[in-house]
Amino acid sequence: MKKKLKKMILLLTLTSILCLAMIGCSSSPASNQNPEPASTEGQIPTDEPEDVQNTETPTDKPTATPDTETPTDEPKQITGTSDTENNNGKWHVLDPELAEYLDADFECIVWKLDEGSFYAAEVQNKFLEDGSIVSSSPSSESTLDDSELFQVVYDDTTYFYIRNIYDNGKRHEDTDAGSKDLEEHLDCQLKGYFENDIFYASEIRIIKVH
Repeated sequence: MKKKLKKMILLLTLTSILCLAMIGCSSSPASNQNPEPASTEGQIPTDEPEDVQNTETPTDKPTATPDTETPTDEPKQITGTSDTENNNGKWHVLDPELAEYLDADFECIVWKLDEGSFYAAEVQNKFLEDGSIVSSSPSSESTLDDSELFQVVYDDTTYFYIRNIYDNGKRHEDTDAGSKDLEEHLDCQLKGYFENDIFYASEIRIIKVH
């Protein structure tokens, strides 16, 4: 009986020692300490929602490139003395220097009269080296083909006047006129523009040399 009691006491003692040892291990400070969090410096947080991380920022979006370039040049305005309308035609107004010198956009000889218009032959002008100007025109006795003539159109708004030149061009005098004063083989200086090889006159100056 005594032996059994001793065995029981010994067993209980061993059991108590084992329990204490297990309790000591479970309560060890090393086991209760949490590991230090890994440094996140320089890293992009990954705890954002997946849809936020995958969203493109405005700078990441590709810029659409148009298939065709938009023209930047604005259309040119056509003025009364511009020759833009007749770029592909045969007839063109005078170059700016001659036009300024003559105070006209074109010079011609009346060749055939028509209703509301007339057909004319060109008077050619050019500068000489001394700055003077020389003119040439067909003789009134010349026979011209229709291809050598162009049509001059006028209306009620066209201003007519006669420039009478005296003393070899030293002086002149202007008088009002009208379409009734047009005659064949008169020299005329015109203001206006060409369109489809037709000259639309805003002013017709009839030249008469005395």
